Formats: sequence, C-alpha cells, structure tokens
Amino acid sequence: MRRLNVKLLAYLVVGTLVFVVGVVFLQAYQVDRNAKTLLAQAQRERADGKDVDAAKLYSQYLKHRDDPQAYSELAVIMTDIADTTKNPGANRIDGQKAYNMLEEAVRLHPELKDVRRLLADYTMNGGRISDAIQHFELLRATEKDPVIDTKYARCQIAMGRDQAAEKVLYEVVGFNDNTQAFDVKAARGPNHTEAYILLANFLRLKLDNPERAQQVLAQMIAANKNSAQAYLEHGRYLLQTENKDNEEGNEAVLKRAEADFSKALELAPDDPNVILAVAETARAQKEYERAQTLLDDGVKKSPKNEGIYRARALLARSQNKTDVALAELQRGLVELPQSEKLMSSVIDLQLETNDLPGVRKSVEKLRGFVRPEIAEFAEARLLLAEKKWLETAPKLEKL
Repeated sequence: MRRLNVKLLAYLVVGTLVFVVGVVFLQAYQVDRNAKTLLAQAQRERADGKDVDAAKLYSQYLKHRDDPQAYSELAVIMTDIADTTKNPGANRIDGQKAYNMLEEAVRLHPELKDVRRLLADYTMNGGRISDAIQHFELLRATEKDPVIDTKYARCQIAMGRDQAAEKVLYEVVGFNDNTQAFDVKAARGPNHTEAYILLANFLRLKLDNPERAQQVLAQMIAANKNSAQAYLEHGRYLLQTENKDNEEGNEAVLKRAEADFSKALELAPDDPNVILAVAETARAQKEYERAQTLLDDGVKKSPKNEGIYRARALLARSQNKTDVALAELQRGLVELPQSEKLMSSVIDLQLETNDLPGVRKSVEKLRGFVRPEIAEFAEARLLLAEKKWLETAPKLEKL
C-alpha cells in the first residue's frame, strides 16, 4: 500500500492557495487600474467639453467604484446636458436621465449637499413642488442660506401655504412681525435681493398689502445702497407692477425706473443687464441716439450677450429700420451661432417681411442645434405663410 506523501500534498495545497490569492489580487489590481483609467478619461472628456462622452465614462467608472466625488461631478454634467440654455438640443429623455442620476446620488450619499441642491432646483423647476420642499427642508436643517430659504418660500407659495412662505421671507429680509420693523443684523440674507422682490410681489398680489410691499422695497435699497442689483431689481419692479395700475401715469413711473437704472449703471457700468435696462428706458422714451450709444458700449463690453443684439434689433425696428434690425441679429449669430433666441428673432423678422426663402434657410440652420419640436414649429409657421394648409396641419398636431 502506497504511503501518502504529506509533504508533497502540503506543497500542492499551499501552491494552490498562493495561486488563487494571486489571481484575486491581480484581478483586483486590474479592476482598480481600469477604474482609475476610466475616471481619468472621463475628466479629460469633461475638460474638452465633451459632456455626453464624459457622462458615459463616469457611469462606467461608478459601476466599479462608489465614489461620492465622481457622483458630484457626474451630477453637474448630467444637468448641463439636460439644460437647454447650455445644450439647445436637450430633450425630455436627457431631463429624465439627469433626474434619475441625481436621485441615485443623494440616495446613496445623502451627505452630498451640492447634489441635493441640484435635485431640489430640478424638482422645483419641473413642477414637483412637494418633492422640492422635502429636499429644501433637508438643506435648511443643516445650513443657513438665504438662496435656499427663498426657493423654499417660492415652493410654499406655489403650494398655497402663505403663512409658511411669509415667515421664511420675513426671516431672510429681517422683518419682525411683532415690532413691525426691520433689523438688518437679524436678517438671514440682507443682500439677497431676490427675496425682497419675491416678498414684495407676494405681499402685493397675494396678501393685498401694497403698503408693506413698498416698505420691503425701501428696505432693500436701504440695506444695499451700493448694490447695482438692488437698484436694477427695484426699477424692474416699478415697470412690471406700478405701470399696470398707477395714478402717476406710465411716463412718471418710467422716469422713476430710469433713475434706479441710472444709479445701477453708476455702480456697475460694465454689467450688461444694467446697460440693457438703461437702454430700454431710453428707447421707450424715444431717446434713440442715447439708447444706441449705450448699446454700442454694451456690445463692446459683452460681445457674447444675446440680449444686447436683440435690444439693438428692437431699437432699429423702433425706427422702422428693418434691414438694420436683421443685420444686428445676424451679427449676433456670428458670435453666438447656436442661439435659439437670436435665430427665432431672425425668423420672426423674415416672416414679417415675407422673405420666405430666407425663412427656409433659417429653419434648416435652426434644426441643426435645437430640440426637434422647436424646429418643427418654425417650419409650420413657414408652411402657414406659404399657405400650404394640408402640410401644416400634421406638423401642428404632432406638437
């Protein structure tokens, strides 16, 4: 009978174990190296502006690694892809993918406050107000931020919860309902102008308290005497509200708004939004030469601002210079070739002047960088202008 070679058996067992452990460690090493390679590639694609490719690589990486930082980076990318202002070709599918990714990120990593902020904004803008409120409440529980407070109040207003909204906004601007006075030191966001405007509109339109609304606006200026944004918002408020039912007359209100805008321009002479506001009040008062000077300055300082070109076109149209208006819009498209608003304004003008061949060319250009339904609507308008009723109806039905 043969004897068992224990020594040989031991060597075989040890050798097998070493081999298995080696294979496991080698596989782990390969997975780790592949994951690092995917992450590096994703970050390079993101740096090169290739967001779609970057998102795919990040998603592959996250299958191998539960990396909170990568989730944060992917969250920003996905929301950028779904943002029509950054990606004119974005569609509903992009939006749903972004929402799903944000939900997954905060579910796996509740500590990612920046991602929860994105998700809260996303749900609010998408009309999921109850969900947005829950996310804002979680954020408010851990940080004091007047931006979050104001968005939270906006959601409460949308849900009809007036007392909750009023309470939060009073805290932001520092109004004490017991003493009926403002306290800048107690305000959670004395420089957050959006909260003042939201509160003023809320008081005036929802609570029928225009006197308190005026006090809020006065406090906004008092607490932000050196803020161009405060004067800009105050002037806009005057034009949007008091022009409708004031006793002074539109011209008087326009002058008051102009004074606000002029002060804003003094404080921020390079701000394109301020320049646009001052130029528009000049145009409305038929001070065309002054408006042109302001917009000439604006286009030099902000050549990538589409609002400047649209304002220049409007100014030309106010003077019945249709050709000049079209040239201004085309000039803007040279700087911003994928601007949906500029191209749409070109189409409007071409339809108005019955330049149907020009509209056809513009629609084809538009089709190259916007959502299909936008291009389809533009083409439907062209078909209507061409009196092709039978071809128009199916396109409108799809929309």
